[in-house]
Amino acid sequence: FPVTIPPGLIQSALDSLDKYTYDGYAENRKDVWRGTYMDADQRYIHLGIDINVKEGTEVRCPFDAIVYDLFTDTDTQIGWGGRIILQQNGYPFLVLAHLEPKSLVRKTNVSKGEILGKVGTWPTNGNTFQHLHVQAVKELNLNSFDGYGFAQDLHNNPDPFLIDFHSI
Repeated sequence: FPVTIPPGLIQSALDSLDKYTYDGYAENRKDVWRGTYMDADQRYIHLGIDINVKEGTEVRCPFDAIVYDLFTDTDTQIGWGGRIILQQNGYPFLVLAHLEPKSLVRKTNVSKGEILGKVGTWPTNGNTFQHLHVQAVKELNLNSFDGYGFAQDLHNNPDPFLIDFHSI
């Protein structure tokens, strides 16, 4: 039977590393989600990168952008928490999530270097361990958008570290 690991235990293990870590793009997380609500549609492929940082870490805007969407998810299982989606010159979109909802910037236009929000902790960050989810999306439909999908969804969600947002 599946074992649920409390977010606090995961965070404690990450904190013990005493350094930032990142990973997870295109990772199949079937074993992580086994026995959870994610089993229903089997969307196990992680479409972004997770950067493990401490609660309260400021997230700054990487380029001048329009705030395309601002969202607060109160999912009690695992959700977005505070999420901001940036757009520069119409394409692509940059998604930053698991932020503290109360810290989110409340503006339409943001400048490079401006604080967008702070990394949150559970349960307000989507009820997950403290990290920043970073995802690039070519074509965005907010009605069916998620951080997990199928292998064929990777073409619409390229590795955000490989996108040169400044050349667009």
